[in-house]
Amino acid sequence: MKLKLLLMMLTSTPVFAAKPETLTDYLVIQTKLAGDSMAGVSAMATKISDTEKGTKTAAISKKLSESKNIEEAREHFKSLSKEIVATTSKKELGSLKVAYCPMARAKWIQKEVEVRNPYYGASMLECGSIED
Repeated sequence: MKLKLLLMMLTSTPVFAAKPETLTDYLVIQTKLAGDSMAGVSAMATKISDTEKGTKTAAISKKLSESKNIEEAREHFKSLSKEIVATTSKKELGSLKVAYCPMARAKWIQKEVEVRNPYYGASMLECGSIED
């Protein structure tokens, strides 16, 4: 019985740790930060925290929702991005892109084909590259 359960666990398809609406809300935050805006960032981060209650994603999102300025928000977004990128499969990404900024030493997910850097906004909007 234990062996059967173990085999089922090993052969089952991995489940995305975050719910689909989390990725949608995450993309709103990425777009806002790339545009040097905090408008709606706290609300979206709170929404993610509520949706993902009890997970590492929720804890990180809570910190992001409490950010007092854009620099602090961008630091918490790095942690959120690291978690979301690590738990999202290529299949789940679909047409979304994973980008990397060597200056920030961080990845993020975005809709656009051209880099829209949420860590530096307008000052270095195109800094980074899209990963395969």
